[in-house]
Amino acid sequence: MASILVSDDAGEARAALRFVLQRAHHTTCTAPGGTHTLAMLDKEPFDLLITDLENAHMDGRALIAEVGKRFPKLPVMVVSASRLRRRGQSGVNDRVFESEVAHANVKTFVRKPFDVEEILQAVRHALGKHSPGA
Repeated sequence: MASILVSDDAGEARAALRFVLQRAHHTTCTAPGGTHTLAMLDKEPFDLLITDLENAHMDGRALIAEVGKRFPKLPVMVVSASRLRRRGQSGVNDRVFESEVAHANVKTFVRKPFDVEEILQAVRHALGKHSPGA
């Protein structure tokens, strides 16, 4: 299956995602924030990055932008409880976020809390495997 890197500063979220992904036979590594994530991406290739928007030491949007520059072919999946808005603005819809990070290969967004099937379906979509058995 796929090699997936999970970036989230919340240990419980990292552990839950790792558990779900490993049960689905994905090789899964975790990083506690953006700087660790970039260091891991520099060391080994991954098929997918899953990240939160609120990460320690580096904002998730900044991480996504940097990943887009340094690893433009790496698909990214966002899993977050955060609203998809620019700071200081209200009423901005998800399309604003999508346009801001489109160059970064963001494939899908899953809102926390999530359920297992929602995560697995989003991973299949991000990896370009749309059938339920893929």
